[in-house]
Amino acid sequence: MLVDEPTANLDHLAAEQVVSALGQLVVGRTAVIATHDPLPLRLADDRVALRAGRPVAVGDPATTVAAALRVDVAVSVTGASA
Repeated sequence: MLVDEPTANLDHLAAEQVVSALGQLVVGRTAVIATHDPLPLRLADDRVALRAGRPVAVGDPATTVAAALRVDVAVSVTGASA
């Protein structure tokens, strides 16, 4: 089963209901759930965080969410005069 953004644009109550129903549907099945919302993560046995289409972390929710939220910042100053 492939599910893409099952809770997108839903309020918290509706998202909870969708995740609950999805939890019943995936029992005994392999499912891939693509999401930006941490709520559906509780259904997963394995989690992979992606950045630019490449895996940056595999593991528990804390590890994968932290990796997904990490922002690499590069600062460049050009044309500055003293």
